[in-house]
Amino acid sequence: MLYKKEVDIKSLKNNDKTVLAKLNSIDEVPLISQNKIRKISIDLKILKNSYEHIKKNNIKYIRLLINNKEYDLELIKNIKSKNNFIEIILPMKYYYESLIYELKFVDRIIFEIDTEKELNLFKNIEKDIILNEIFPYTKNIPMCIIKPEQCFELFCNNSNKKPKSCEKCIYYQRCHYNKNFEIQPIKKDKDYERFINKDEDIIHRI
Repeated sequence: MLYKKEVDIKSLKNNDKTVLAKLNSIDEVPLISQNKIRKISIDLKILKNSYEHIKKNNIKYIRLLINNKEYDLELIKNIKSKNNFIEIILPMKYYYESLIYELKFVDRIIFEIDTEKELNLFKNIEKDIILNEIFPYTKNIPMCIIKPEQCFELFCNNSNKKPKSCEKCIYYQRCHYNKNFEIQPIKKDKDYERFINKDEDIIHRI
């Protein structure tokens, strides 16, 4: 499932199981065991410096934030087990040709896309991603220019400030507006309406 939001681990109350505990520094790592937390969002740099602690705490869900081109794939492989779910948020600017094959062991990849050039690259490799049995989620792209069901923001319901031209768009409430893209507001989308209007929460269908 794609969790709705991240909460700073210091602010997490009663080990809320519907959110991810976000670690912002190495100093916060001991809070995982102290609070028996099993779902975290962590920067790869912090993971590198706290690997043993994370490994022994039997974390069930790990969202890894890639923030450097020189990331350690072996580290990610070693943290993966048959008992956990590994999700990676990968900026498209750090993508290289063999990466999809190298990341086949992870459970989900969310591609963070910030420019038209990155979007074009994503579209060029999308078929290869699917052929490798990875459903390609995206982040930071307006829903009107890509399939809404691929958008990370659809599931976390994290809308941001949008221009007036977006107000009548059907995706207005959930879409992440990004000024780097030319928007194409859409008034009707029956598939989208059926998807978000089901009685059960979207989050629990993913």
